[in-house]
Amino acid sequence: MPGNPTTIHHQTPRRAEGRQDVPERSSRSEGPRAMPRWAVALLVLAACLVTLGYALFTGHIWEDSFITLRHSENLLQGEGLVYNPGERVHGFTSPINVLLLAAAHLVTGQSSYDATFWAYRVACIAAFAAGGVLLVKRIWDAFPGDANPAWFAAFLYLFSLKSVAFTTNGMETAFVLLFLAGTVYLLVRDEPGRWLARGLCWAGLMWTRPDGCVYIAALGLADAIFSPSPKRQLLPSLAKSAVVCAVVYGPWFAWAWTYYGSPVPHTVVAKSLVETGALGQFLGYMDNLLFYFLNHQGEMFRPIYAGLGDGNYFAGRLGSWPLNGLTRAAGIFCTAYWLLPVNDRLGRAASLSFAIVGVYFAFMMMPSPWYLPPEELLGMVTLTCGIVTLSAAACRRWYPRAGGRIRSLPAAVLFVVLAAGQVALFGLNAWQMKIQQAEVEMGNRAVVGNWLRDHGQSTDSVYLEPLGYIGYFSRMRMVDWPGLVAPQVVKLRGERFDRYSIMLELMPDWVVLRRGEINQLHAAGLRADFERNYVLAEQFDVTQALDSYRFLPGKPYVYSDAVFAVFRRKSTP
Repeated sequence: MPGNPTTIHHQTPRRAEGRQDVPERSSRSEGPRAMPRWAVALLVLAACLVTLGYALFTGHIWEDSFITLRHSENLLQGEGLVYNPGERVHGFTSPINVLLLAAAHLVTGQSSYDATFWAYRVACIAAFAAGGVLLVKRIWDAFPGDANPAWFAAFLYLFSLKSVAFTTNGMETAFVLLFLAGTVYLLVRDEPGRWLARGLCWAGLMWTRPDGCVYIAALGLADAIFSPSPKRQLLPSLAKSAVVCAVVYGPWFAWAWTYYGSPVPHTVVAKSLVETGALGQFLGYMDNLLFYFLNHQGEMFRPIYAGLGDGNYFAGRLGSWPLNGLTRAAGIFCTAYWLLPVNDRLGRAASLSFAIVGVYFAFMMMPSPWYLPPEELLGMVTLTCGIVTLSAAACRRWYPRAGGRIRSLPAAVLFVVLAAGQVALFGLNAWQMKIQQAEVEMGNRAVVGNWLRDHGQSTDSVYLEPLGYIGYFSRMRMVDWPGLVAPQVVKLRGERFDRYSIMLELMPDWVVLRRGEINQLHAAGLRADFERNYVLAEQFDVTQALDSYRFLPGKPYVYSDAVFAVFRRKSTP
């Protein structure tokens, strides 16, 4: 039974954890030592330096951040919390993201997007540091008398490339990590009074992302299974936390429903398979769910869009990322660890949550990379607890006379290997994002947006997929695929129009296509219709600039936006 694991354990037994065979400690001084203040201060300083250094080195701003920023700017300009003025569409995902960006834009005098994002980064870096403190303190409490696991967890957190990247590039990730780390801090503790703090963390998750409910459900279930608290105390505690969450998140839920006509962000609707309907989508996913699940779990610790080159035009000549075997092994271990009959409540609870969230992402087939840092955090907890627990158990079984230092040697070796791999991937990712920002984001996508603004009217419509940079800098009315801010696109998708027949049905003033999308248009047999209505106005190609870099990891992702063609409608249809 999960609540009665076998005798392998890593924690100093305490009556608070349900152990009745050990006498209660006679004084507080004999209890687990709290994490020193100097360690907390060092961790906060390191978190600030790593994230600030990454931001200064890469200068990276994520594509979707500009989608949210345009909502925020329109709010301050009196247009409402909308993307296209006059069109009340819930085209952003995170309430806390859009509201804090609006606040950052306001306090910087609405001067520039760059000043706004730097002000927002300050809040994100603070949230990232606070989340790290909660995470490391939880590991510190789980291994009294041994600080090494806590420092290893801190190292994993500080150099988690997706967590650091999406903390500093304008997304809401840092706040997801903060509230998730707070929930993990309260996980599997025999403290019935923690319901209020847990409820506030749950509400924070909902304010940060609408799929926060997935993490709430996963961690709540893990707590119910592995907690040492009696179920008659734990279940009412979880129920009270749910009430707190509903009360705190309720105002936004009610306002969004009133303002947009639905509490569900339109981005969620647009990303679903409206072509097949809910039942068809579910059955289609179920056909290959195990494949998607195992593939996703194995990709969890890899860099941003690491698998983009699979089947891509650039895959053969550009190569892929290193350390794939190590990262995949880590992901599979985190998925299965909760099944092992070991006395590690925290690690197994985190592992079960990791697996549940992985099933959720498997239904997306290819979840966007900014969704992944919270699951990665659960993996960090699992790795840390699992390595220490299993290495100590192995030594006790095969080397029963080994001293404490010898028993900790296998864990130390694994810690060093994983830490070295983490740093290597972090450095490679930072170099990739620096080039991506300079050559692709500002050197190509922003250039396309500025060109459209100079050659068209603000009332012109533009059909494209990469909405962020081009939409923000052009300031035109965007009609995007798959319809994040364009309900008419989602409606046509439900009527079985495909990506390119929608374009010819709506007949926008401008069309922006990548090289691969032009090939898909021709393959769909729509070339003649398209050329009858549109003419090439300009082409933007930074391939030669990218080719000049002798070392560029993750090339398939970087090259995917190297070429854009802008087409102008010939006449009014």
